[in-house]
Amino acid sequence: MAEPLLTSRDRAVRHVLRVALALHVSAALAKIVCGRLVHALSVEADGYHALTDGLGALVALIGVRLARRPPDAKHPYGHRKIELLTACAMGLSLLALSARLIIDALSHARLGTRHAPSPGAWPLGVMIASLLASAAISLYQSRRGRALSSAILLADSRHTRSDCWVSAGVLAGLILGRLGVPAADTLATVAVALVIARSSLAVLRENADGLTDRALIDPERVAQIAISHPDVLAAHSVRSRGTPSAIYIDLRLRLPRELTLVEVDRAIRQVTQAIRSHLECVVDVTISPEPIGGTMSRKHICEAHGRRHIHGPDCGHPRVPHDDHFDYLVGDHVHHVEGKRCLHRALTET
Repeated sequence: MAEPLLTSRDRAVRHVLRVALALHVSAALAKIVCGRLVHALSVEADGYHALTDGLGALVALIGVRLARRPPDAKHPYGHRKIELLTACAMGLSLLALSARLIIDALSHARLGTRHAPSPGAWPLGVMIASLLASAAISLYQSRRGRALSSAILLADSRHTRSDCWVSAGVLAGLILGRLGVPAADTLATVAVALVIARSSLAVLRENADGLTDRALIDPERVAQIAISHPDVLAAHSVRSRGTPSAIYIDLRLRLPRELTLVEVDRAIRQVTQAIRSHLECVVDVTISPEPIGGTMSRKHICEAHGRRHIHGPDCGHPRVPHDDHFDYLVGDHVHHVEGKRCLHRALTET
């Protein structure tokens, strides 16, 4: 079964990334120009940091474009994991940024270099506006990322959120340095770097799970959907993998031996459709049938009391011994878990 391209989702992801890219570039230019005009090195440096955010958004756009390529002979499952690889690359860039900030802060502290420009109204206004804009776009990316199950958007939202912390640290350093606290700039920078490092590790941890084929869906949930089909006796060996936006599931179904090939095919198609309709982002379901013989046969679906269910130890009906098995008491009749014997027999017949 070919994987759908999900073009509407990809267009939505690209739109969010384009908005983020425009914001990062605008903020970067404003900070760089402002920092040079008022000789505020920290503001200028934050502008260059904003450019790296823009680069991250650009890399994310490229990653989305590559990830939506259809399956081919060498990539039969598609290219969706490129999205996870791109998110991991962004996580590594965050980690490198945090290391660089700590090294620079310690270097300045050791050399005693300080630059405390007078934070006039204009540079402070630029920094505050940039901080508010970054916070807004980060929140927007995060919400859209969860709605679209996009690892790239969620990773870029953390990247943008780190820019908020950097800008806040620059603001604090400027103001406290002006108030006569020379170590404020170093302490604020180290604190910001640690926050960024924590964010980068979260990005790497979440996306590494997808690259290592960690299960994405509870197997019990899939099995419950499968056994709701009247011909399915049991479901087991449920596995899932892929990415949050493109999940692959495979499982094994135990079916009555007397089913014809056409009936088995119909049951598999119906179970597949049920799984995909109940679980979002499932793009492919692979089912392996197992014939079961002996006394097993088709299950009886009980609809007593308006509750459709399969008889079993937890169905709520009393069990009645009968030969080598148990029937289930429903009103004045007993039901068998299978459909070929004891079905709807009068209680007096036992």
